Amino acid sequence: MRRTIKLVTLAAMLAVFAAPALAQSKECNDEFKSATYQKWYDNRKDHQDVAYDAAKEYLSVCAADDSPYKTALKKFVDAYDAITAGATTAKQFDDAVKNAKYAEQMRLGKLLLTNDPDNVNNVKIYIILGVVGLNDPSLLSDSAQYAKRAIEMIEGGKPFAPLFDSNKDKALANLTYAVAKATAATSQTDAPWPDTFTSVGELSRSSLEEVGNLFFGDVPFFLALMEHLASRGITCPQPVKARNGNALGTLCGRPAAIVTFLDGMWMRRPDAGHCAAVGEALARMHLAGADFSGKRRNALSVTGWRPLFEHAADRADSLQHGMRALIETELGHLEKAWPRDLPQGVIHADLFPDNVFFLSDKLSGLIDFYFACTDTLAFDIAICLNAWCFEPDHSYNVTKGRNLLTSYIKTRPLSNAERDALPLLARGAAMRFLLTRLVDWLNVPAGALVQPKDPLEYFRKLRFHQKAASVRDYGLPAEGSHA
Repeated sequence: MRRTIKLVTLAAMLAVFAAPALAQSKECNDEFKSATYQKWYDNRKDHQDVAYDAAKEYLSVCAADDSPYKTALKKFVDAYDAITAGATTAKQFDDAVKNAKYAEQMRLGKLLLTNDPDNVNNVKIYIILGVVGLNDPSLLSDSAQYAKRAIEMIEGGKPFAPLFDSNKDKALANLTYAVAKATAATSQTDAPWPDTFTSVGELSRSSLEEVGNLFFGDVPFFLALMEHLASRGITCPQPVKARNGNALGTLCGRPAAIVTFLDGMWMRRPDAGHCAAVGEALARMHLAGADFSGKRRNALSVTGWRPLFEHAADRADSLQHGMRALIETELGHLEKAWPRDLPQGVIHADLFPDNVFFLSDKLSGLIDFYFACTDTLAFDIAICLNAWCFEPDHSYNVTKGRNLLTSYIKTRPLSNAERDALPLLARGAAMRFLLTRLVDWLNVPAGALVQPKDPLEYFRKLRFHQKAASVRDYGLPAEGSHA
């Protein structure tokens, strides 16, 4: 009896569990097709997840069906799957952009463009891929191709906000720069690019909103500064305005400006007299810029040096044993001791000999204001001491330094605080050019014809500045405004 009860109970349990399976087993008949298709049709716009489930069920139950119903549902399922996969890829792409994973940006961006070539947001992907090579030189060749397409799309009126602050000129300029950078890396010409446009260091901190230190979005500042300085008697290139009154325009879809030509040539071997002329010209420029209303942050001042060094730290010792430790220590000192309350104003920030013209030993003009910015005026003097007052063997020429400083002071006297800070500012100036040259040196693309400048020149100059006890070591008396 007990055995019979157990068998009956077991049979009942099997029946209970089997019931759902039997209920779920559906037949591909006209009733099922009509009901399932109708469910898909009613939800295909407003409840696509429900429509997707209905379509998947139809395809599963009616796998052998060859009716137009199945064709339509299969197309819907494939499109839904592609969109779902695309959303995942898009999320990964956004994360790669936020986390500055440049290779991933390129890989995922290509995938998005391939999977959905007609998406209205593709212009933004083209722009991002178009500038990613400025951050990673290994991607520059691919990046330039996307930059060209992005330029065409922007010129065709495609919206790209909020990239580049929705500024069309800035977006086009950055993309054009990427194309030009790639072209220069593979060019057969022997002519080097100007220093202003070749520093990888400036590019390494790029982001979508601010791609590095120098980009054409800043050109209005540079043009306005040159106009202002000229109006105050400083000889420098002048923007030529179009009939509509604008100095900045476009040429063949690229930002363009015409500036006047200056007579003269730069001194390959400047002497003490040239240094005196530079000191006076620099002081006059600082005074002329005192009432200039434009402002531009110096991305290559003390707060920018450590991020820059991070791009070269691991390989610094491959150039000079102990360089990494020295730079680490020096950066710590500069960041802690850097003066914050000295007189500020417009500085040139790159007044090297090749940016100063002479005619018969008379200074005839200043050029290349594309690193000009708002910063400590005495820092500009420190840059000039580094650029003009060292000999080819890297020894400091105190006569050149004295002439440069005394000529400057005759035009614009230095405060005691500025004089006291000069050795530290000179150390900082040497660090700035050491780091940009170091990053350039370690990141030259294979096959590039542009020869980077030797970082060790500024490594040796830095060692001199570290030993300087006061402004006397640069040729200037410690007290008094005039020599």
